[in-house]
Formats: sequence, C-alpha cells, structure tokens
Amino acid sequence: MKSFLVLVMLSAVLIRGCCSPPARIEPNLPNEALGWKFREEMGVRVLGSFLLHRGETTSNGKIQVRVVDIYPGDSCAEAASYLRNPSAKLQFIRLSDQQVLCENRFYEGQSGNLRCGLSLSEFDVLGINISAVNLKDGWVFFELLS
Repeated sequence: MKSFLVLVMLSAVLIRGCCSPPARIEPNLPNEALGWKFREEMGVRVLGSFLLHRGETTSNGKIQVRVVDIYPGDSCAEAASYLRNPSAKLQFIRLSDQQVLCENRFYEGQSGNLRCGLSLSEFDVLGINISAVNLKDGWVFFELLS
C-alpha cells in the first residue's frame, strides 16, 4: 500500500511538473508617451499608447477602454501558443449611451484586429497591440490602431 501511495504521489508531481508555470520576469514600465496621441509608424496608424491597471479606464470623449481583469498564461498550453502568455480582458464602451461595444481577452505579444466586428470602426479603432502585461503590479500596456 505504501509503494502504491508513493507511486500515485510521484505521478501527480510529474504530471503537474509539465504544467508548472515558468519563471517569469515581469516587464518594466514603458518609457513611451501615453495617451490619445496619434502617430504613424512605418505605415501603421497608432491612435495612442496606454498603460492601465485592472479596473482603470481611458477615453477620448467618444469611446472608453476599460481593463476588466488580468490573467496569467496557461502553462499547460503548447510551447509556441499565445495562450501561454498573460492576458487582459478589455472592454470598449461608447460614452454617449454607455453601451459596451466589445469585450475580449487579448494576449501579451498579440497584435491585430480587435475581433469586435464593425462596432468600433465608427471611432476609427480597428486594431490593438498588447505590448506588455505585468501580473505582479496588475497593469497592461497596449496601443490602439487605426
């Protein structure tokens, strides 16, 4: 019986070991200028760069972006999968009527379309670049793209 218990415990440790979270070095605060400041870089139109903590918002008077929550990555996901990266759930709200237009989870290192349909195109918000997620301090650094 004792050897069976040891075998079960060893198996549990080995199985969990494959999914142990890797040592993570949290990103530093960015040095970039923050806010709704339009710029164009190599043909990419950036509406602004933002650093928001969990629960914080930013707005340009027409649309508001809110960080709903921040999540660690899934250490059991495949090695090259973006699911291993930490992520943030963002909400996009039209200020005129407080309508939530989009709520999605975005992963660190992810760049591309917002996957929100046409609801944000009226505000010229078409894409996002998630540059960094800091789990320890609870913030996300991202850019909105046009």
